[in-house]
Amino acid sequence: MANTIWNLPLPEGGLADSFNKLSQLGTAHFRGIYKSPAGSNLAETINVASHFPRFVNNEDSGALTDPVTMEELESTIKWFQKEKSPGPDGWTIEFYIAFFDTIGGDILKVVEESRTSGRLYDAINSTFIALIPKSDSPSSFDDFRPISLCNVLYKIISKIIANRIKPILTKHIAPQQFAFLEDRLIHEAIGSTQEAIHSIWTKHLKCILLKIDLSKSFDRVSWLFIKMILIHLGFPLPLINWIMACITSPTFSILINGSASHFFHFERGL
Repeated sequence: MANTIWNLPLPEGGLADSFNKLSQLGTAHFRGIYKSPAGSNLAETINVASHFPRFVNNEDSGALTDPVTMEELESTIKWFQKEKSPGPDGWTIEFYIAFFDTIGGDILKVVEESRTSGRLYDAINSTFIALIPKSDSPSSFDDFRPISLCNVLYKIISKIIANRIKPILTKHIAPQQFAFLEDRLIHEAIGSTQEAIHSIWTKHLKCILLKIDLSKSFDRVSWLFIKMILIHLGFPLPLINWIMACITSPTFSILINGSASHFFHFERGL
Protein backbone atom coordinates (compact mmCIF):
# COMPACT_ATOMS: atom_id res chain seq x y z
CA MET A 1 0.00 0.00 0.00
CA ALA A 2 2.98 2.32 0.51
CA ASN A 3 3.46 2.69 -3.26
CA THR A 4 -0.24 3.20 -4.02
CA ILE A 5 -1.04 6.42 -5.89
CA TRP A 6 -4.46 7.58 -4.71
CA ASN A 7 -4.61 10.88 -6.57
CA LEU A 8 -2.43 13.67 -7.97
CA PRO A 9 -3.23 17.28 -8.93
CA LEU A 10 -4.03 18.01 -12.58
CA PRO A 11 -2.36 21.02 -14.29
CA GLU A 12 -5.75 22.51 -15.19
CA GLY A 13 -7.11 21.96 -11.69
CA GLY A 14 -8.87 19.11 -9.99
CA LEU A 15 -7.49 15.67 -9.20
CA ALA A 16 -6.45 12.67 -11.23
CA ASP A 17 -8.08 9.97 -9.12
CA SER A 18 -8.70 7.14 -11.58
CA PHE A 19 -6.38 4.82 -13.46
CA ASN A 20 -7.10 6.48 -16.83
CA LYS A 21 -6.46 10.00 -15.51
CA LEU A 22 -3.33 8.97 -13.61
CA SER A 23 -1.90 7.04 -16.57
CA GLN A 24 -2.55 10.00 -18.92
CA LEU A 25 -0.94 12.38 -16.42
CA GLY A 26 2.05 10.08 -15.97
CA THR A 27 2.51 9.53 -19.69
CA ALA A 28 2.42 13.29 -20.35
CA HIS A 29 4.95 13.85 -17.54
CA PHE A 30 7.52 11.37 -18.82
CA ARG A 31 7.00 12.30 -22.45
CA GLY A 32 7.82 15.89 -21.48
CA ILE A 33 11.06 14.82 -19.80
CA TYR A 34 12.15 12.56 -22.67
CA LYS A 35 11.05 14.83 -25.51
CA SER A 36 13.89 15.94 -27.75
CA PRO A 37 14.29 19.75 -27.62
CA ALA A 38 13.76 21.75 -30.77
CA GLY A 39 16.76 23.20 -32.53
CA SER A 40 19.28 20.40 -32.04
CA ASN A 41 22.29 21.44 -34.07
CA LEU A 42 24.39 18.74 -35.74
CA ALA A 43 27.36 21.07 -36.29
CA GLU A 44 27.47 22.04 -32.60
CA THR A 45 27.18 18.40 -31.54
CA ILE A 46 30.08 17.40 -33.80
CA ASN A 47 32.14 20.32 -32.48
CA VAL A 48 31.63 19.23 -28.85
CA ALA A 49 32.42 15.61 -29.70
CA SER A 50 35.66 16.66 -31.40
CA HIS A 51 37.11 17.75 -28.04
CA PHE A 52 37.11 14.17 -26.79
CA PRO A 53 40.14 11.94 -27.42
CA ARG A 54 40.10 9.10 -29.91
CA PHE A 55 41.16 5.92 -28.15
CA VAL A 56 39.76 2.86 -29.98
CA ASN A 57 42.45 1.28 -32.16
CA ASN A 58 42.08 -1.27 -34.96
CA GLU A 59 42.97 -4.18 -32.69
CA ASP A 60 40.21 -3.25 -30.25
CA SER A 61 37.70 -2.77 -33.07
CA GLY A 62 38.07 -6.38 -34.23
CA ALA A 63 37.18 -7.83 -30.83
CA LEU A 64 34.19 -5.50 -30.48
CA THR A 65 32.49 -6.83 -33.60
CA ASP A 66 33.22 -10.55 -33.21
CA PRO A 67 30.24 -12.94 -33.24
CA VAL A 68 28.78 -13.70 -29.82
CA THR A 69 29.81 -17.17 -28.64
CA MET A 70 27.78 -19.60 -26.58
CA GLU A 71 30.34 -19.30 -23.76
CA GLU A 72 30.03 -15.50 -23.78
CA LEU A 73 26.25 -15.76 -23.69
CA GLU A 74 26.18 -18.31 -20.86
CA SER A 75 28.61 -16.38 -18.66
CA THR A 76 26.59 -13.21 -19.20
CA ILE A 77 23.34 -14.89 -18.16
CA LYS A 78 24.94 -16.37 -15.04
CA TRP A 79 26.24 -12.91 -14.05
CA PHE A 80 22.78 -11.46 -13.36
CA GLN A 81 21.36 -11.29 -9.86
CA LYS A 82 18.32 -13.42 -9.14
CA GLU A 83 14.95 -12.56 -7.63
CA LYS A 84 14.53 -9.35 -9.64
CA SER A 85 11.18 -7.93 -10.78
CA PRO A 86 10.35 -9.06 -14.34
CA GLY A 87 9.71 -6.86 -17.35
CA PRO A 88 6.58 -6.88 -19.53
CA ASP A 89 7.24 -10.43 -20.81
CA GLY A 90 7.08 -11.77 -17.24
CA TRP A 91 10.18 -13.96 -17.60
CA THR A 92 12.91 -13.83 -14.97
CA ILE A 93 16.62 -14.62 -15.15
CA GLU A 94 15.91 -17.84 -13.22
CA PHE A 95 13.92 -19.07 -16.24
CA TYR A 96 16.81 -18.46 -18.63
CA ILE A 97 19.29 -20.18 -16.31
CA ALA A 98 17.07 -23.20 -15.64
CA PHE A 99 16.30 -23.86 -19.31
CA PHE A 100 19.54 -22.65 -20.89
CA ASP A 101 20.38 -26.11 -22.27
CA THR A 102 17.06 -26.07 -24.13
CA ILE A 103 16.76 -22.44 -25.27
CA GLY A 104 20.41 -21.33 -25.32
CA GLY A 105 20.73 -21.83 -29.08
CA ASP A 106 17.60 -19.80 -29.79
CA ILE A 107 18.75 -17.00 -27.48
CA LEU A 108 22.10 -16.91 -29.26
CA LYS A 109 20.34 -16.57 -32.64
CA VAL A 110 18.30 -13.61 -31.37
CA VAL A 111 21.37 -11.91 -29.89
CA GLU A 112 23.39 -12.47 -33.06
CA GLU A 113 20.56 -11.16 -35.24
CA SER A 114 20.47 -7.96 -33.18
CA ARG A 115 24.26 -7.61 -33.54
CA THR A 116 24.43 -8.17 -37.29
CA SER A 117 21.31 -6.17 -38.18
CA GLY A 118 21.78 -3.35 -35.68
CA ARG A 119 18.14 -3.42 -34.64
CA LEU A 120 15.93 -4.85 -31.89
CA TYR A 121 12.33 -5.97 -32.07
CA ASP A 122 9.90 -3.81 -30.09
CA ALA A 123 8.85 -6.79 -27.97
CA ILE A 124 12.43 -7.25 -26.76
CA ASN A 125 12.79 -3.64 -25.73
CA SER A 126 9.40 -2.98 -24.13
CA THR A 127 9.85 -1.68 -20.59
CA PHE A 128 7.74 -1.01 -17.50
CA ILE A 129 8.36 2.12 -15.41
CA ALA A 130 7.74 1.36 -11.74
CA LEU A 131 7.30 4.36 -9.45
CA ILE A 132 8.85 4.50 -5.97
CA PRO A 133 7.71 7.49 -3.85
CA LYS A 134 10.46 9.79 -2.58
CA SER A 135 8.24 11.18 0.19
CA ASP A 136 5.25 10.12 2.26
CA SER A 137 2.94 12.56 0.46
CA PRO A 138 3.89 12.85 -3.24
CA SER A 139 2.14 15.71 -5.02
CA SER A 140 3.36 15.08 -8.58
CA PHE A 141 5.23 12.51 -10.63
CA ASP A 142 8.42 14.45 -9.83
CA ASP A 143 8.07 13.03 -6.30
CA PHE A 144 8.53 9.46 -7.56
CA ARG A 145 11.73 7.67 -8.45
CA PRO A 146 11.22 5.83 -11.77
CA ILE A 147 12.68 2.33 -11.97
CA SER A 148 12.92 0.65 -15.38
CA LEU A 149 11.84 -2.99 -15.49
CA CYS A 150 13.39 -4.34 -18.71
CA ASN A 151 12.95 -7.71 -20.34
CA VAL A 152 15.80 -10.10 -19.53
CA LEU A 153 16.62 -10.62 -23.21
CA TYR A 154 17.28 -6.90 -23.56
CA LYS A 155 19.43 -6.97 -20.43
CA ILE A 156 21.47 -9.83 -21.89
CA ILE A 157 22.15 -7.95 -25.12
CA SER A 158 23.07 -4.69 -23.38
CA LYS A 159 25.30 -6.51 -20.89
CA ILE A 160 27.20 -8.26 -23.68
CA ILE A 161 27.85 -4.87 -25.28
CA ALA A 162 28.91 -3.37 -21.94
CA ASN A 163 31.33 -6.23 -21.27
CA ARG A 164 32.93 -5.76 -24.67
CA ILE A 165 33.59 -2.04 -24.31
CA LYS A 166 34.49 -2.17 -20.61
CA PRO A 167 38.20 -3.06 -21.10
CA ILE A 168 38.62 -0.10 -23.45
CA LEU A 169 36.78 2.43 -21.30
CA THR A 170 38.61 1.29 -18.17
CA LYS A 171 41.91 2.48 -19.68
CA HIS A 172 40.59 5.99 -20.25
CA ILE A 173 38.46 6.74 -17.18
CA ALA A 174 40.15 9.30 -14.92
CA PRO A 175 40.70 8.23 -11.28
CA GLN A 176 38.54 11.20 -10.22
CA GLN A 177 35.45 9.67 -11.87
CA PHE A 178 34.41 7.67 -8.82
CA ALA A 179 31.09 6.38 -10.13
CA PHE A 180 32.66 4.73 -13.17
CA LEU A 181 35.48 2.83 -11.46
CA GLU A 182 35.13 -0.76 -10.32
CA ASP A 183 34.69 -1.17 -6.55
CA ARG A 184 34.20 2.58 -6.09
CA LEU A 185 31.01 4.45 -5.18
CA ILE A 186 29.83 7.98 -5.99
CA HIS A 187 29.31 8.47 -2.24
CA GLU A 188 33.11 8.43 -1.83
CA ALA A 189 33.28 11.56 -3.98
CA ILE A 190 30.75 13.24 -1.71
CA GLY A 191 32.82 12.36 1.35
CA SER A 192 36.02 13.67 -0.25
CA THR A 193 34.27 16.92 -1.20
CA GLN A 194 32.99 17.43 2.34
CA GLU A 195 36.50 16.89 3.74
CA ALA A 196 37.97 19.37 1.25
CA ILE A 197 35.36 22.03 2.09
CA HIS A 198 35.95 21.48 5.81
CA SER A 199 39.72 21.95 5.37
CA ILE A 200 39.19 25.11 3.33
CA TRP A 201 36.85 26.48 5.99
CA THR A 202 39.05 25.70 8.99
CA LYS A 203 42.23 26.98 7.31
CA HIS A 204 40.50 30.12 5.98
CA LEU A 205 41.66 29.44 2.43
CA LYS A 206 40.39 31.28 -0.63
CA CYS A 207 38.58 29.11 -3.14
CA ILE A 208 35.83 28.91 -5.74
CA LEU A 209 33.26 26.12 -5.50
CA LEU A 210 31.23 25.17 -8.55
CA LYS A 211 28.08 23.14 -8.02
CA ILE A 212 26.57 21.64 -11.17
CA ASP A 213 22.93 20.54 -11.15
CA LEU A 214 22.86 17.16 -12.89
CA SER A 215 19.23 16.42 -12.05
CA LYS A 216 17.88 13.80 -14.46
CA SER A 217 21.04 14.14 -16.58
CA PHE A 218 20.74 10.60 -17.95
CA ASP A 219 17.12 11.35 -18.91
CA ARG A 220 18.13 14.32 -21.05
CA VAL A 221 21.09 12.93 -22.98
CA SER A 222 20.77 13.55 -26.71
CA TRP A 223 20.81 10.42 -28.86
CA LEU A 224 22.55 12.36 -31.63
CA PHE A 225 25.28 13.41 -29.19
CA ILE A 226 25.82 9.81 -28.06
CA LYS A 227 26.20 8.63 -31.65
CA MET A 228 28.61 11.43 -32.58
CA ILE A 229 30.73 10.73 -29.47
CA LEU A 230 30.93 7.00 -30.28
CA ILE A 231 31.96 7.76 -33.86
CA HIS A 232 34.61 10.24 -32.75
CA LEU A 233 36.03 7.85 -30.13
CA GLY A 234 36.65 5.38 -32.93
CA PHE A 235 34.15 2.61 -32.19
CA PRO A 236 33.28 0.55 -35.28
CA LEU A 237 30.01 1.40 -37.02
CA PRO A 238 28.39 -2.05 -36.53
CA LEU A 239 28.88 -1.74 -32.78
CA ILE A 240 27.56 1.82 -32.79
CA ASN A 241 24.43 0.67 -34.61
CA TRP A 242 23.99 -2.11 -32.06
CA ILE A 243 24.33 0.34 -29.16
CA MET A 244 21.98 2.87 -30.72
CA ALA A 245 19.40 0.14 -31.31
CA CYS A 246 19.40 -0.53 -27.57
CA ILE A 247 19.09 3.17 -26.76
CA THR A 248 16.53 4.35 -29.31
CA SER A 249 14.13 1.41 -29.65
CA PRO A 250 12.49 1.12 -26.19
CA THR A 251 8.77 1.55 -25.65
CA PHE A 252 7.63 2.38 -22.13
CA SER A 253 4.56 1.74 -20.04
CA ILE A 254 3.96 3.26 -16.60
CA LEU A 255 2.80 0.99 -13.79
CA ILE A 256 0.00 2.71 -11.90
CA ASN A 257 -0.94 0.70 -8.81
CA GLY A 258 0.09 -2.51 -10.55
CA SER A 259 -1.69 -1.80 -13.85
CA ALA A 260 0.18 -0.82 -17.02
CA SER A 261 -0.59 2.23 -19.14
CA HIS A 262 -0.36 2.13 -22.92
CA PHE A 263 3.16 1.98 -24.40
CA PHE A 264 4.84 5.09 -25.78
CA HIS A 265 8.25 6.09 -27.21
CA PHE A 266 10.94 8.40 -25.89
CA GLU A 267 13.04 10.81 -27.99
CA ARG A 268 16.15 11.11 -25.81
CA GLY A 269 17.72 9.76 -22.63
CA LEU A 270 19.13 6.45 -21.47
